[in-house]
Amino acid sequence: MNYIFDPELQEFYNEYGKPGRIGLIHFDFKPALLINWGQKKLTRDGKPSRVTHAFLFIESWDGVPWIAESDVNLPLPGFHNRIDGPQVNSSRKWSTTIIDDAVIVDPVLSEEQYRQVREHIDFLLGQNLKYGLIALAGTWFAIRKQDLTHRSILHRDSRMHCSQFVRECLRAAGVDPWGNRIASYNLTPEAIYQEYPAIAEWTRRK
Repeated sequence: MNYIFDPELQEFYNEYGKPGRIGLIHFDFKPALLINWGQKKLTRDGKPSRVTHAFLFIESWDGVPWIAESDVNLPLPGFHNRIDGPQVNSSRKWSTTIIDDAVIVDPVLSEEQYRQVREHIDFLLGQNLKYGLIALAGTWFAIRKQDLTHRSILHRDSRMHCSQFVRECLRAAGVDPWGNRIASYNLTPEAIYQEYPAIAEWTRRK
């Protein structure tokens, strides 16, 4: 299936994707269903999560918001990501018909906190970290154990998945509502979705 640019979704990001806010999305892509299914013990209704991936909005360039994220370089249909791990991209990357749900939440950062977040993004970009794809299985095991402080042998300090990236950037600004309840490497998009108020939500019309 070919996925194409979606101007309606881009306009959603343009309107609500302010610096310091967090984007949460769901892919119309079968492997993403595993991530949603793996989070179902964390959802309020016990159903698979509606969010798969998390990223931070930063400044706008070229008339659109840009984002900071940690992403895997597996090829999605119609899109080939050339970078593995922490990276900065135009929000156009996620403005395609592969996305069927998008939510923007707001941790309400001050100007100083956002500056600290932005500095930590730059720091992480220089650390040669990779995306922790295999480590997601370790997080799934921690969810099954109902112990989100559990560190699996699959977790590696040199690996960082999307929600962990977002959390570490927030922690650099002194913002960490999960505290000791959830280890950084076990944070999920669903945990972010539940923690912060949604500024706006978008769902593809069927």
